[in-house]
Amino acid sequence: MSQGIIRIASLDFTSERKTMSTVVKGYNGGHNTLLLKGAPERVIAKSDTYKNAKGDIVKLNPADREKLIADVHKFAS
Repeated sequence: MSQGIIRIASLDFTSERKTMSTVVKGYNGGHNTLLLKGAPERVIAKSDTYKNAKGDIVKLNPADREKLIADVHKFAS
């Protein structure tokens, strides 16, 4: 980890979960932060909000989820 960032806990990647999660302290103003990576569909399914282009935190609705997944497929092709 980078200087000043402490790993609190982590869940390793599994083929069932298809994600890896790590909780760190010191990354976001000293608060605990969950870092999640994995299959885009799984990450999107686990997300409730997102940060828009203006930097506002916005609730993620079903239409947004569908658009994100469609964008991921478009970029991957």
